[in-house]
Amino acid sequence: MLNKDWIAEGKRLASSVSPYATGEATEELLWRTLIADLRQDFEPWSSVSGHTCLPGNAEYGYFFRLISGDFPWNADTPVWRREINVSDCRRRCKNFLAAFEKHGAGRVLFTTEGGLLGLGPKGMLAGDRISLIFGARVPFVLRKAEAGGWSLVGECYVRGIMHGEALEGKLAEKIDLV
Repeated sequence: MLNKDWIAEGKRLASSVSPYATGEATEELLWRTLIADLRQDFEPWSSVSGHTCLPGNAEYGYFFRLISGDFPWNADTPVWRREINVSDCRRRCKNFLAAFEKHGAGRVLFTTEGGLLGLGPKGMLAGDRISLIFGARVPFVLRKAEAGGWSLVGECYVRGIMHGEALEGKLAEKIDLV
């Protein structure tokens, strides 16, 4: 489950790759990565015009505090009431947590040598390779096998390459899975 320390580490990782290739702010980069930019029903948040579980710019601090447990769910202060719609923020926070439980729980945040932020399987190690496989909907984490070839570690989400952006102008490489 998300807690204050986990979120602080996520913010540190997201900050380490800023400015980001997509131009997103650190907070948006982190939120979208934590849920693989998907709703609970596996549809992209961006496909739902005007509806999102992500906080607005003025809400990030409050949202982080709700998610990490710094505030009880029923806490209101006059300052927050003036700056944000508290009930709407709470609704989005609950939607975010549901999306995180579906897509991010049990996974780890990582950064690539190329400065990208991702969410992958717990078994990832430094030196694993992120691979885009033609016809697949997601990138995969591969590890060089001792017997030669590559072994599959699992699927991952990498912000900024999920729609083929990383393939533009790149040559395909044949790999053998063992």
